[in-house]
Amino acid sequence: MEDLVEAIINKAMHGKSLFLEHHRGDLLALSGGECLLAKVLNRVCVTTSALSISDLVLAGTVLEQYNVNVLVQVLQATLPRFTGLIFLDLSDNNLGLHGTQALRGVMSSLTDLIELNYANNGIGTMGMQALGLDSFTNLHELRLSGNQLQAPASGLLAEVLPMMTQLYVLELDDNELGVDGMELLAPALTSLPALIWVNLRNNELTARGVQVLQGVLPSLPNLTWLNLSENELGAGAPMMARTLPFMSNLTTLKLSWNDFGAHGLQALAQPLLSLTNLTALIMCAPDSPTHVDWQVATGMEIPNDRLVSGWMETFQFVWDVWMRQTRSVAFAMGLHGRLGQGTHVRCLDEELIRIVLEKM
Repeated sequence: MEDLVEAIINKAMHGKSLFLEHHRGDLLALSGGECLLAKVLNRVCVTTSALSISDLVLAGTVLEQYNVNVLVQVLQATLPRFTGLIFLDLSDNNLGLHGTQALRGVMSSLTDLIELNYANNGIGTMGMQALGLDSFTNLHELRLSGNQLQAPASGLLAEVLPMMTQLYVLELDDNELGVDGMELLAPALTSLPALIWVNLRNNELTARGVQVLQGVLPSLPNLTWLNLSENELGAGAPMMARTLPFMSNLTTLKLSWNDFGAHGLQALAQPLLSLTNLTALIMCAPDSPTHVDWQVATGMEIPNDRLVSGWMETFQFVWDVWMRQTRSVAFAMGLHGRLGQGTHVRCLDEELIRIVLEKM
């Protein structure tokens, strides 16, 4: 067992970072009354000094639901010794409300954290309250994806976000915020001008949510990365079109699976083309009846200077998002005529865009 513990530490330790995530095996299996994770963390505390560890990654260590309590007990015993932590990743552990409540005391002492990843723990509204985010006012990055956060949780989050004046990454995707939740969050978001990365994918925002975002996004001058995919925004395309020109620093915009349709694309065309800093625009819509290339939908060609400069990562208005041949994609998108026969494949592969053929 001692040799195994030492081997795990040797593989997991990288400078001041300790990575004990998914692929490290079943760290919570009990052996001799103590789980492997406890042995590893205790050994680190003794041999390396927990004070020297700045990054602790324990993502996905819970392989079975009954192990949640084991993880909580280990963290309760060891986290207070890692007083130098600035990055803590407890994502994908199904900690839920009870696990979060049990960890409240030890986590509240980690006041120097600048990055917290608590995604996919299913904490819900009461868990949001138990998490005690008011202890982490120095955060630069906060990830709360996939936590069943509905409108009431948005209200709780809105109370603490203004305290995080240095926050520049906020991930709230795969929750259930809805329009009501977005309305509660809006004033808090406008108080965070440092934000550069916002992920609101799959939150049931609908066209009404676009109306709320109209009052938020222009007030984020440093925003460069935005994901609004899978939000049923289709009918809100005209409002989105009026908002985009105020987001001139955007470099990445994801609007996939929003069913904008041909009319929505026409409304968005000119505002999107005006975003001169945009380097990645992903608008995948594989289930929409309006699978038409950009030129057909908008009546506009993408300027050649933008193509050469790598303006877009991809426009994915093609029937099959799993197409493998860049030549087929080029023809489907109408790019071959503008790039010239015999050169478009090379351009697509090496100079123009990386075709992103994945479901967003």
